[in-house]
Amino acid sequence: MIKKVLSALCILSAVAVVSAPVPVSAKTDLSVNVNLGAPPVVVEGPRVFVQEPPEMVVIPRSSVYFAPGMKVDLFFHNDWWWTRDSGRWYRSREPRGGWGLVAPNRVPREVIQVRPDYRDHYIRERHVPYGQLKKHWREREIERRERRGEWREEKHERKQHEKEMKRERKEDRRDDRDDRRDDRDDRRDDRNDRGRGHGRD
Repeated sequence: MIKKVLSALCILSAVAVVSAPVPVSAKTDLSVNVNLGAPPVVVEGPRVFVQEPPEMVVIPRSSVYFAPGMKVDLFFHNDWWWTRDSGRWYRSREPRGGWGLVAPNRVPREVIQVRPDYRDHYIRERHVPYGQLKKHWREREIERRERRGEWREEKHERKQHEKEMKRERKEDRRDDRDDRRDDRDDRRDDRNDRGRGHGRD
């Protein structure tokens, strides 16, 4: 539709210029403006070139892996490949391409929080061949979830114990109050009994 409109405008402009009588001394000015909206924003993908699948290194106490043999940041987390280039984050299902730009708030915290010197710091950690990466990741996720489940159970048990202790302390305080009230009542009764006893003699 837009092409047809542009073509028609060009033809009409050319016909108007050619068919119009132009005096020799007159100035001619032709201007055609067609506004089709804002220009598209073009974002280039990251400069990540992976010729063969990389060996990955596990970052301890996280579900993040990194490629030690790459000159760029290349991470694997939660079944996605992550990289950053010129301050932008990208992700893909495969390390060889198909990278899509990701908003900063959509990048997993664990990936963003990888320490800057991760290559030197974690290089001695376990290396995982690419062919075993997804299996290794899934096994670690299962273990992690189980540990999280155990931790939740322990936390629940600890809360239950704290509730019981709080209830027992509350009962103890109530018993102490009752005992003090009984003691007060007994002392008052004793005074009253002594006072009555003196009045009879």
